[in-house]
Amino acid sequence: MGRTRWGDPGILGVLKFLVVAGLVIAGLAGGLLLAVVLGISAQRKANRANAPADAPPAAVPEDPDPPTHPPPPEPTGEYVEPTPAERAGFAAFFDRFNAAIGPDGLPALKALIDKNRLFVVAEHGRMYEGMTVAAEPGFRRRTADALATQATTAFTAANTPAWTGVEVRRVRWSPDRQSAAVIAVHRVPNSLAPVRFRWWLAAGPDGWRVYDQEHVAWGLRWSAGLPAVGPPGRDPRWVEVEDARQRIFETTIEYTGADPDAAKFPSRLPDAALPPPLDAARERARALNAAGHGDVPAARRHCDRAVELEPDVPLLHFVRGRVCYAGGQYEQALGHARAFVDLSGPDAPAEFLTGAALVRLHRPAEATAAFLRAWDLSPGATSTIDRLWAVLPADRRDEIGKRLAPLGNRDQLMEHVATLASRDKDEAGFQAVVRGYRQVRPDDYRVVLAEINGHVRARRFADADKVFAGALAKRTPEDRDQLIDWYAGYMVRLGRPVEVYEAVPTGLAGLGFYAVSRGLDAAADDPDPARAAIAAEQFKALIAAHRKRAPDDPTLRLYEARQLYRGGHIAEADELLAEGLKLIEKTPPASGLDGVRWEAVRVSLRGFRVDCLYLLRKGLTAYRELGPDPPVFEKLAVLFDRDKDAAGLRALVEEHGKRAPGDKTLPFWRAMGQFLDGKYPAAAAAFAAEYPRPVTPAHARLAKDRWVRCLLRDGKVPEAVKLVAGSPPGEIGPDLAAAVAGADGDAIVVERVLADAKRTGTLPWMYADEDFAREIAREKYAGLRKKYPAPSGPGRKID
Repeated sequence: MGRTRWGDPGILGVLKFLVVAGLVIAGLAGGLLLAVVLGISAQRKANRANAPADAPPAAVPEDPDPPTHPPPPEPTGEYVEPTPAERAGFAAFFDRFNAAIGPDGLPALKALIDKNRLFVVAEHGRMYEGMTVAAEPGFRRRTADALATQATTAFTAANTPAWTGVEVRRVRWSPDRQSAAVIAVHRVPNSLAPVRFRWWLAAGPDGWRVYDQEHVAWGLRWSAGLPAVGPPGRDPRWVEVEDARQRIFETTIEYTGADPDAAKFPSRLPDAALPPPLDAARERARALNAAGHGDVPAARRHCDRAVELEPDVPLLHFVRGRVCYAGGQYEQALGHARAFVDLSGPDAPAEFLTGAALVRLHRPAEATAAFLRAWDLSPGATSTIDRLWAVLPADRRDEIGKRLAPLGNRDQLMEHVATLASRDKDEAGFQAVVRGYRQVRPDDYRVVLAEINGHVRARRFADADKVFAGALAKRTPEDRDQLIDWYAGYMVRLGRPVEVYEAVPTGLAGLGFYAVSRGLDAAADDPDPARAAIAAEQFKALIAAHRKRAPDDPTLRLYEARQLYRGGHIAEADELLAEGLKLIEKTPPASGLDGVRWEAVRVSLRGFRVDCLYLLRKGLTAYRELGPDPPVFEKLAVLFDRDKDAAGLRALVEEHGKRAPGDKTLPFWRAMGQFLDGKYPAAAAAFAAEYPRPVTPAHARLAKDRWVRCLLRDGKVPEAVKLVAGSPPGEIGPDLAAAVAGADGDAIVVERVLADAKRTGTLPWMYADEDFAREIAREKYAGLRKKYPAPSGPGRKID
C-alpha cells in the first residue's frame, strides 16, 4: 500500500498523534532510569593513577552497616565552573566508569558505586518510610548491597555504545570537599542530542565513587527511583510508591517535550502520600500539567511547592519557564529556558520554549534560530516543523525541505508539511519546501509527488494521472514500484481506485492491480458498513477492469476470492483460490510484479485457502493438499489449538509426523495436544523438556506459558511460583503471573498487576485469561474485583 501521502487532504490529527506517540515512554522497571537512555558497553580503559595531583583525598573506607544519623555532608551552595585540574579529575573518574560498564566489568563497576552513601541518601529522603520490610533485621546492610547490585546490573543490561566524550559543565562542592554534585554532558555515538546527567560523587579510598544520579531532563534522582528492594510482593507500600513514580515520570516526559501552546494531556498523577523527593517530582509534574491546561494559578502553587521541597533541581528552570509562558510572562519564560540550557547544556525542549517565547515577543528571526537549534537536537519533530512553517517566510521554507530530505522518516514528515500547506492554502510555501528537498535529493521519486499533489489539491485529477503515467516511464524499477504503491494508496483514499488502475500502462497492469487491490482490500474491511459497501462496489469494478487486461492473473483469483469470502461464500472462494494456485505454478509473474511480490501472492493464496478449508471443516484436507510445508502445518496447528480441538490437533500431528518426521516442532505440538486433553502432568513434563530447545522464541514463550498453566491447573502452585520467579523478564505474561500469585494467596502482587493493567488499559486482557479469571473469582479477592472491575465489552479468549 502507499508508503507516503504527501498532501493527502483527508489526513486529520497527524500532529497530535505524532507528538504524543513520540513522547509517551513505557514503564521503567525498578526505576533504573539511566539504563533506558544509556545502556553502555565497555569501550575505553583509564587508570586512576593518571588523575591530576589535586584529586580528592582518600576517605575513610565504607562502613559495612551504613549509618542513619547524621548524613554525610552534601554538596551545597552555587554551581560553579570547575578548575582545569578539577575538570580533569572528574574526567578521569568518568573514563574509569565508562571502561567498567559492560558484561565483563561488573566487579569493577560495583567498586565505583558507593552503596552505603546511596542507601543513606535514600533513607534520609524517607524512601523506606512506611515499609514494613525496613524493620527487618539486616535491612540496611542488605538493602545497600542490593542497591549497588541493581545499579550495576542496570548499567550493563543494554548493548548501546558507551559515551565518546564527557563535558563537565558545573560542580557544587560539599563544605569538606569530600563530595560533589557534577553536571555533565555525555556525547553518545549515533545521537545528535547529548545525554545530560547530574552525578553525586563521594571521595573513596581510590578516588571518586558515585552515590546518586539524575537525568537532567527528567529531574528524578536515582535514589528516588529505587524505593524498595526485592520482590514487590514483600511490602504493600512498594506498589503505591512504584506506581506513583512511574506516573510522575510519564507526565514529566509528556509535558517537557510538548509544544507549550498545545499540551493538554490527561493527568494521571496520584494523590497518595509520598517521600519528599517523589513529592517534589510530583509537584513539578503537577505544575507542568496545570500550565498545559492553562490553569496558571494552580501551576504557580505547584511550582512554589516544588521549590520548597527540592529547590536546586535544574529542571525547575524549565518548569518555571513553562509556568511563566502559560501566564503570559514571556520575558521571564525566556530567561528560565536560557538558564536551564546554560546550567545543564543543549536541550531541545528548552530551545523550543525559547523559540515559542520569542514568537510571542515578536522577534521572529531569533525565534527561527531557536527552533533550528531545537531541530539540530531532535531532527524532524513535527511540533518544530509547525513552528518553522509559521515563522519562516514562504521563500525561506526551502530550509525545511533541505533538513527533511536526509531523514529516514521523510515521507511522513513531508506528508505533514503538505497537510499544513493544504490547511493554509499555501501552495507556494509547499513548493519552496519541495525545492529545498530537491536540492538534497534531486533524483528522488518523491519529487514527482509534489507536482502530483499540486494537481490533486486543485482537483485536477486528469493532470495528476497524466504526470503519474509519464513519470512511470522515467523511473528505475524500484522508484516505479514505490510511485505506483504511493499513488494507488492515495487514490484509493480519494475514492478513485479504478481511475488510478487505468492510468497505469498495460505493461504494468499486474503491478497496478496488485497495488490498488491491497489498498482497496483494507477499505472493504472498514467497520462502517456504508464505507465498506462503497469499497466492495469499487472492488467489483476494479476486478472487471483487470479481467479485460489480464484474465489469467492469479492475483485476480486472490482478490475475487477475498470478496466472496466477505460475502460468506467460502466454498466458492476456495475454488478460486485453488485455481489461482494452479495458475501461479505455470505462469510467469504478472506484468510489472517482481519475484518478491509474486511470491507474496503465492503465500497469500495458499494461506487464505488453508483458512477457507478449515472453515469448511476440512483442516486435514488442507494439510494433505497444501502440506507438509511447515507454514501450512503450523497454521493449522494454531487453528486447532485456538478452537481447543484436541482430536483435530492429534490427527494433524500424527499425519505430519509420518510425512515430515524430522520437523522439530512435533514434540511441542504433541505436548499442546496433551494440554488440550487435560493431561497436565504429562504435558508439563513435555513442555519442560521442550522449553530449552525451542525452534523459535515464540515456541519457547508458549511452552513456558503452558508449562506454568499445567502446574497451576494440576494444583502444584509452589512449583508454578518458583517457575514464574525464575523466568526472564517479560517471558510470562502479567495475567498468568497474577493468576499464579493469586493461587499462592499473594494479594499484593495481584493488585500491583491489576493497577498496571488499569493504568495501561489492558484489564480486558486480564479478565479474559481463564486462569486469572478463576483465581480472581475467589472470595479473598472480592475487594480487588470491586476496586478493579472487569470492563464490559469483548476481550480475548485464552485456553
